[in-house]
Amino acid sequence: MKKFITVIFIISIVLVIFFLINKDANNLMHDVDISEKNLDKEDSLLIRKSMLDKVSVENVLKTKTRNPIKYYKYNKLYNLYLTRIEVNNNSTMDKFVLFNEEITSPNSFVPYWSLQSNKFYNIKFRDEKVGVVSKIIFSMAGNGKELKKIVYNENFVSYCLPLYTFSLQYETKNNPIDVYIGARKLDILNKKGVPFIISFYKKEKDIYLILLTPINEETKLDEKILGEFIQY
Repeated sequence: MKKFITVIFIISIVLVIFFLINKDANNLMHDVDISEKNLDKEDSLLIRKSMLDKVSVENVLKTKTRNPIKYYKYNKLYNLYLTRIEVNNNSTMDKFVLFNEEITSPNSFVPYWSLQSNKFYNIKFRDEKVGVVSKIIFSMAGNGKELKKIVYNENFVSYCLPLYTFSLQYETKNNPIDVYIGARKLDILNKKGVPFIISFYKKEKDIYLILLTPINEETKLDEKILGEFIQY
């Protein structure tokens, strides 16, 4: 009898969790806008004028919980993702954008938007309230021998490598992962992978997270490509 009651209790808890997750998911779907198809003024000032005609807007995800997530195609060769993080730290980026080398995975029971536009990588953004942050912690794992770090200036830095996983957290490592990227096909043994560029660009009181990877595996990727793209 006690075992039967325990089983019923567990099933009830599972059903309640399932209901709450689906209720939240349905509410989130009502709060999203993907109708924008034009390059906004903010990004028009961020991108070099000579490059604007090479950018096509594929999708802009707007929600009530965070700044828009922009998905562009650049020069018909690259997928480019861009979002803005509000910060309250006036220091240079090396003081509050901190690197941690490890393989990570997205948090369980945390809602994420999954972008389906990339055939090589799973790209997820947390669908919870993102406020102003004072510290950014990014964890990254990949073929370290091919890692190339490009410092354009103290407030614009890029990392390029065949990526296994990438994640972004704020303030402490105990907080949920806000942005997650994971290779769909992971060949760690042979250290193979499609190159991925991750850039942080600080402009005034904002950090722009800029992600870029080839659309096709055979496309070569110049690790300095964003230096020609961003107006810094």
